[in-house]
Amino acid sequence: MKNLILLLSLFIVTETVNGQNNWNIGIQLGALGNSSKFSAGMTDANALFTNNCYGSGQIGFYTRKTINSHFSFQTGFDFSQLGFSYSIAKDYSLLKERDLCPQINIGTCITRIPTSIIYNSKPNCKNVRFIMGIGIAIVAIDNHWDNENMATDEISEIVNSGISNMNAEAHSTSKVSGSFTTLIGCEKVFSRGNMLSFTLQGNCGFAPLAESSVTYLVNNKNYNHVFTNDGSFCGFALCYYFLPVGSKKAIRNSALPSIK
Repeated sequence: MKNLILLLSLFIVTETVNGQNNWNIGIQLGALGNSSKFSAGMTDANALFTNNCYGSGQIGFYTRKTINSHFSFQTGFDFSQLGFSYSIAKDYSLLKERDLCPQINIGTCITRIPTSIIYNSKPNCKNVRFIMGIGIAIVAIDNHWDNENMATDEISEIVNSGISNMNAEAHSTSKVSGSFTTLIGCEKVFSRGNMLSFTLQGNCGFAPLAESSVTYLVNNKNYNHVFTNDGSFCGFALCYYFLPVGSKKAIRNSALPSIK
């Protein structure tokens, strides 16, 4: 499914760009955190247990077409990860405060195809403008999950503190779903038409994509919880848009008379 969506995305972007000569092609790097919510199991959790936000990097490839001086259309595809992260507090040294909450992370790859309408303000004297976008996206999730277990020394310390080792698993509940996407930020427009933007981005999933169950034992009491993740996330990204397609050819053509 992931390879099919990738090939379809490449085909759409290639055909669109070849059919027009005023599209900007961009590459984006970002970081995001997606959250999961409780859905089943015990409603009471031990105070030492925490369901964390799952962090991931992101890489994307987009095309943007200017509609008028204030609006543009953007589409493309990006890759990141979706997952679950759990931690349980233990005794720790004040010299190593990061050892307070060892974590278990379970993640898998997701592919998004967002389509957005972008609004931009008038550029200021430095050619920097405010941008804001809203749209929808198709999200596909992989079925292969990578589990991360605690180290042996961490397990030993937790057991000695009266806490049993946590066990967690996750699986995909839907191969493809939809989401609402938004972005807000600023953008530098260069004289030749290339652009550099910094944006804060959000994605709100329409339906659960994955489910995870976690069990642990604290002071001889067993706990079990189930969490779901619909692909919702918040993050930030830096995107560079190259010169509009065909602009280099136009520049060369305009220079021919002077060369002659």
